[in-house]
Amino acid sequence: MAGYNVLRILDDPERGCWIDVQSPYLDAAEADQLLVELISLPWQRPLTRGIAPRRGTLWFAASPAHVYQFSGHDWRPQPMRPGLSALAVALSSVVECQLNSVLATYYSDGAAGVAWHDDDDFPGARLWPIALVSLGAARRLAFRVKGESPEGAHVDLESGSLLMMGVATQRYYQHAVRPTSRAVGPRVSLSFRRFSAC
Repeated sequence: MAGYNVLRILDDPERGCWIDVQSPYLDAAEADQLLVELISLPWQRPLTRGIAPRRGTLWFAASPAHVYQFSGHDWRPQPMRPGLSALAVALSSVVECQLNSVLATYYSDGAAGVAWHDDDDFPGARLWPIALVSLGAARRLAFRVKGESPEGAHVDLESGSLLMMGVATQRYYQHAVRPTSRAVGPRVSLSFRRFSAC
């Protein structure tokens, strides 16, 4: 893994929220190899209100009991792949908690995005930080305080970068990847989490 610089892009001590970016975290060869491996997987696009999303999703977890309910669907986990397991172990030492699951999202081009949301419905969201690794094309991840329309912070995540969100961040902030008309290549977002309610 590469050496990296740390940048705090959001610091909200009043709410106990912070977001750090380390870039690069993976070196280019590691990031490219993992991207190629993941893009070839059969990405899932279940209908939401009769519409299939442009982005694909896969849910990986260490236990088959870790069923994740979001976007109106029950996501039954696939077993952790070796590359994801190794990365989860490495990231666990960075965020100082045992990460045991990964929500993977595939943005095939600039038209694929995700609207404002938080991950506060995730079991353990208010107990553990989230570590997000980006692979492929750079895309902008924006943040705002819940209930407020203006964007509060943003970062263009390069391939191999690591973004970490403090525990309280999901409670008070939303994030989004907005579609763009620019010609951009595919991107995979790997959101490493600790699936636990205690």
